[in-house]
Amino acid sequence: MRMRDRFEAEGLPVDLADESERFRAYHEARGTLSASWPASWTTWTLNGLRMARERRAASPQPASPIDWALQGIANR
Repeated sequence: MRMRDRFEAEGLPVDLADESERFRAYHEARGTLSASWPASWTTWTLNGLRMARERRAASPQPASPIDWALQGIANR
């Protein structure tokens, strides 16, 4: 499965152009050497997916205006 598809399947926004620039800048700044840049990219994006899941779990948001209304009623 392509990385973009993994993010989209979970409803997580992703800008792979931005992520690839972050990846390049991060490793360029540190002078990183890699035995496999494709494997390093996969690790980078999987870590991003994990962190996005953790952020979403830490602050769940109602899925729709109906959920917001029900949540407001429940909190009274």
